[in-house]
Amino acid sequence: MRRSSHLAISGAAAVVLVGSFLPWVRVGARDRSSYALTELLDRLEFAPDGVASWSLTLWPLLPLLLVAAVVGVWTGWRRVGGSLGVLAALYAAGLATAVLLAPTTSRPGAPLALFGAALLLPSSVFHVWSRPHAGRAPATKRVVSRA
Repeated sequence: MRRSSHLAISGAAAVVLVGSFLPWVRVGARDRSSYALTELLDRLEFAPDGVASWSLTLWPLLPLLLVAAVVGVWTGWRRVGGSLGVLAALYAAGLATAVLLAPTTSRPGAPLALFGAALLLPSSVFHVWSRPHAGRAPATKRVVSRA
């Protein structure tokens, strides 16, 4: 169970990451990834001050958040990694949903990131709430004396 849950969070994070780099919207004659889109929205001061502005400014840190979640889970820090995975899933789902609901021509990146976030959330929650994997008991070496 341990390895499969690690693979689940890794695969879901990879789907979110790939989706974030694919085109999200078509602006004029150009397709824009989530990073180009958030930079454009930030430059045009589209988002008001507050949470919306911060979410656009901090979006380029999403890959780091995803990698930290996966590394945390694989190295035994399952609750920390799971918590970072929950945060990344909610963050990606929020921005992808906002883009998909906007009156724009959406491209494949936003739906893929939303799909990945939908996979990442339950696998991350599993790591936050699950018990540590007991695994096998360490093998003991039997010493046989030859007297």
